[in-house]
Amino acid sequence: MLNHKGFRFNTIFLVMIMCLFSCSDVENSDIKPNDDIVSDIPDDSAPPSEEPIEETTQKIYCDFDLSKVNEGENVVINCKLDLEGKTISLPDNITLSYNNGSIVNGTLLFTATGKIDGRLLNLSLKLEGNAQLINNEFEFIPSLWEITEGEVDQTKALDNKNNIQTALNTVKKLQGNTFKIDKMNAFFEVGNYQNLDVFRSVDHAIKIPSDFNVIMSKENTFLKVFPNDSPNYALMAIFDSKNVTIDGGNLLGDRDKHAYTDSSPHEHGHCLQIRSGVNVLIKNCYFGYGSGDGIDINSIGFTFQPTYKPSNDIKILSNTFDTNRRNNISITDGNNIFIENNLLLNAGIHTVDSRGIDPGFGIDLESVRDRDSNGELIFFQRSEDIFIRNNTERGSRVGAITAAISYDVLIENNITEGAIGYSFGNGITITENKITAKENNGDGKSGIFAGKIGGDATVYNNIVSNNEINGYSVGITVHNRDTEITGNTISNFTTGLFLKKLKNVQFNDNILNSDQPSSKGIFVNLTSLDDVSFSNNKINVKGNSLVLSSVNSSSSYKFTFDLNEFKSVAPILISKTTGLLFKENTLNNGIQLFDSNDITFSNNDITSNNNHGIYLRNKNKDVAIKSNKIQVATSNFNCIEIQNSTNKIDLSIVENECKI
Repeated sequence: MLNHKGFRFNTIFLVMIMCLFSCSDVENSDIKPNDDIVSDIPDDSAPPSEEPIEETTQKIYCDFDLSKVNEGENVVINCKLDLEGKTISLPDNITLSYNNGSIVNGTLLFTATGKIDGRLLNLSLKLEGNAQLINNEFEFIPSLWEITEGEVDQTKALDNKNNIQTALNTVKKLQGNTFKIDKMNAFFEVGNYQNLDVFRSVDHAIKIPSDFNVIMSKENTFLKVFPNDSPNYALMAIFDSKNVTIDGGNLLGDRDKHAYTDSSPHEHGHCLQIRSGVNVLIKNCYFGYGSGDGIDINSIGFTFQPTYKPSNDIKILSNTFDTNRRNNISITDGNNIFIENNLLLNAGIHTVDSRGIDPGFGIDLESVRDRDSNGELIFFQRSEDIFIRNNTERGSRVGAITAAISYDVLIENNITEGAIGYSFGNGITITENKITAKENNGDGKSGIFAGKIGGDATVYNNIVSNNEINGYSVGITVHNRDTEITGNTISNFTTGLFLKKLKNVQFNDNILNSDQPSSKGIFVNLTSLDDVSFSNNKINVKGNSLVLSSVNSSSSYKFTFDLNEFKSVAPILISKTTGLLFKENTLNNGIQLFDSNDITFSNNDITSNNNHGIYLRNKNKDVAIKSNKIQVATSNFNCIEIQNSTNKIDLSIVENECKI
């Protein structure tokens, strides 16, 4: 109706009142046949509705011609206006305001500029020309956009996807910036497309435009993947977009109803894919049961291509990820990415209906790189400047967090059951995390894995500090070079530190305690330690506090233990080792040295209850034992015992203090 000088509005209002109170023949009223009159009197006996609040079906049909309105008018729609499939041209500066009315079944052409209330939008109304919303916030009512909720067939699920995308595009075109969804539980067809590769699956997802906020209810909004057989899909996508927020809602994949019909791993079915997103905020959402990942972050193009557009400034905050088949979060390309305060559950686990697939981590940073024919690195993708803080992980099949191939990563203050670590990368800091294995989950595994065999060229400048690790067979495994392992507390292990091929690595102020039978503090075997130091560490175990076996085939390699405290029920064992300086340490059960050379023991405080203080066995040479304080329990043991197989001319033994 036109609110024009009050005439037409008042006239029709009067007719309505007269009909409601005096008309008995519906043919003489403005009410259409089969339309019921709804009483305003509430029925207190009826249970509260659990259905979403939607627009009341209109009982009064408009009887005016919208094409006849004047330039600059504010048209208040308080009736149902059926355009009957026509296109209506509107004059300049027209405003269509909402007052419990609707406009359906046609096209409005804004010939110049105009405004429309978002509550008038629906699937049957097309808008052309230059209009914008009166209010930038839009509330999505599923029924107005012909969303079929509950169980549907593939055709209806595809309609659902297309219809919600139409709504998003319409609101964006009308310069709206906030899209709100409350109660909705619907399937969306985002798979089953031919030639759907991993990088183009975003084309068929529900795509969020730039400069846009999608606000959903954590309790009431459920978007679900219609079961498909596509190896790759994304339920929702941010593709080449910037300034996007997704807040709330539940995005659910199809992993347990997915059709794994061919030899493809079907590992790229994602609840949300961010591809070349910039300034993106994802918070308060639930991402579960993707046949691939909960969230996958990557970029358009490769780093060496002019089309390369890295994802940048991504924030993943306070979300829940659960039972995604591959990883809960994967990052293959992007920078300045913040993953904070999330709950990461059951990544990659096997379910009754589908087996998990590797890697099986809560968070996986896994860029792709290779080498050319000259041995130079080619970076197809690059993940760097990533901050993973204050997350909680439980139940992942393989591990909690891995920086597989990445650069400048901070992993800080996370609480996990699964392991944390890195394989290939530099500038990685793992600090202040609490890692506790669940029952036997830590058997045969490392709580923190730092580096990878063969990665010396690219794995360096990394730090593992102030972490608490409990219940893993190995506390920390360390490879490669230029690394600091500092201030960690490791408990309830079989081996506290397991080391392989290290160069320029420092182990300082770590505490290793284990009551496990035959537990070892530090174990080094068949490898090299070059310019490696161990200082101010405290080790208390039920086996050997230190075992060095076949360490350093090169006489140029040197390593040092100084100011450490060793407590154990068995002696320190050193065999076939070269280049050790062992000074100013305190130990309670002696040292046994086998077949080693270029070894110095100086200024140590050695107590031994059931062994010799320092026992040289087999053939050793270039061994210096000087200025040590040695105490043995009984006369059955010597402070220094040397087997005849070692030539004393190869030894320097001076200024030691012996007590028996």
